[in-house]
Amino acid sequence: MFANSQLIPELPGINPILLVIMMTLLFASLWRIFTKVNLPGWKALIPFYNIWLLAELAGSPGWMGLAMSLAAAIPEWGIF
Repeated sequence: MFANSQLIPELPGINPILLVIMMTLLFASLWRIFTKVNLPGWKALIPFYNIWLLAELAGSPGWMGLAMSLAAAIPEWGIF
């Protein structure tokens, strides 16, 4: 069903339906975390803004959360 879809990239070893289930669980858990700390749940759905807010909830500056996620993505992108 999703094999030729451009919305869900083809990843080796991951079933696209499983990927959708994992993303749904991720967004649902982030939504729950945000509502528990009295933030609107929709902020959990914005990709980099949610990392910024999670870093601030942990007591770190927001830019540090973005820097850590960027540092984790650099080897994956093949930069440096």
